[in-house]
Amino acid sequence: MTKDTGVESAATGFTDSRAYSMGDEPANGTATAVIEHMDEEEQKPLMEEEGNPTAGQVIEEWSGGTSVHGVALAFDSQSFRIWYRLLWGALVLTALALMVWQIESLIRQYRSFEVVTDTITIVPETMESLIRQYRSFEVVTDTITIVPETMEFPEITVCNTNYLSNWRSQVANITAPATEEELFQIITPVHEFVVYAAFNGREILNISQAFAPIVTDYGVCWQFQTTEHVIRPGQFGGLDVYVFLNQWDYTDDTELAGAMVFALTPGTNINTQLPFTTVSPGKFAYLKLRQFQYGREKQAPWARCYSEAPAYTQEQCRRNCLYKAAREQCGCRGWGDRLEPQETRLCYSQPVEDGACIFNLEQTLDGIRSCTGTDCSLPPCVETEYAVDMTDADPSDVFLSSLFGLYNLTQEDFLKNFASIHVNFDRIRFEEFTESKALTLNQLLGSIGGSMGLFLGISALSVFEIFGDLCIFRLIPGFFGYGTLHGIGGR
Repeated sequence: MTKDTGVESAATGFTDSRAYSMGDEPANGTATAVIEHMDEEEQKPLMEEEGNPTAGQVIEEWSGGTSVHGVALAFDSQSFRIWYRLLWGALVLTALALMVWQIESLIRQYRSFEVVTDTITIVPETMESLIRQYRSFEVVTDTITIVPETMEFPEITVCNTNYLSNWRSQVANITAPATEEELFQIITPVHEFVVYAAFNGREILNISQAFAPIVTDYGVCWQFQTTEHVIRPGQFGGLDVYVFLNQWDYTDDTELAGAMVFALTPGTNINTQLPFTTVSPGKFAYLKLRQFQYGREKQAPWARCYSEAPAYTQEQCRRNCLYKAAREQCGCRGWGDRLEPQETRLCYSQPVEDGACIFNLEQTLDGIRSCTGTDCSLPPCVETEYAVDMTDADPSDVFLSSLFGLYNLTQEDFLKNFASIHVNFDRIRFEEFTESKALTLNQLLGSIGGSMGLFLGISALSVFEIFGDLCIFRLIPGFFGYGTLHGIGGR
């Protein structure tokens, strides 16, 4: 048989493949070299004769060079038997299913916009240094213990359970005050209510200056504020107050005898929705404080909070709604109402009508519902709260005997009208609760990458190989007539 390595057709201008016999090779230049010298019109018949590669051929050729683990073994038909290839194909599909399931779970968790709360117990040097000290650490620690020095003291408010002075009310002929001016005429002044006070072991000489009057829903109370920090916890630091209840001056509608104590962040408006501690007459009460600070996630859509305390609290939000409803429906202003205008008459200046109207608002929730556009269900994003645990004890006979002559009272009268209040932290430390995103975008991408690498060995470059090289550069161009094994990036 004659070997002809250069038979060309004058009509078509390309090498006739039939000219090659079995085992023959093109001499000095392949068909590819010949095709490269052909123009586009001359190449068309050859391409039609050879035919475009199928998608399976393209994928098989691509799988030989991909970095995705297992794919090359599943598609290598020349080196492995069919059962071996099917085994690897099953493993790849199983790993793919697990990867998709885990990624879908991560995305669902990310889209739920959940937050997590870290509880951190901190013992600060000073309150001012807390945030700076906490943020200076590069790692997250559940509990931080630091040698304590001082603690910022909260705002302490003391109220007599008897709102008005019966004697002064009779003298002024005012039983239902309509303005704050009338209200202050018939209350017990602070120097008659607080008979002794000391802070951090030092007596407060000017009680009228140390305790400021504040009008609340409980009447006129007396508020103690200080910039001095507490040095010692327990019994030997903090605030000591002796109050004289003067039950002889109680009004007829006063049901309870004693004093109410509030421990709050400075600037918090006292109202009937806030918790308080009641101290009974004749008792020496010890109020042990614990401080909690809350920092909630502010970034939407994870945020489930609003504004900051004390400018906003859930209790004050609800109470303001009732105040607005009382102004609109009852025509009066609550005693603790700080909304403008302040010229509106005080509620209960018409006892029967105002009492029935306000009772209806509070019992039917009409006051809350009337506050349209306000969502009082959200807590403040930044908030400081104080928990109070109280224990009390009876004064000793020796101590009482030293006071009877001072106030010219019998023991029975003294125990009915005096109460001792001691307020301080049980320990110089506080707890901070910080919310953070349960899954950030960086954590999501890292988890997805870890899942892809664990199950299929896929990296960022592998993703480009699949969607870029295989799909965009090879398979998609094949649908538009550009069908080659190596795609538009090949030679």
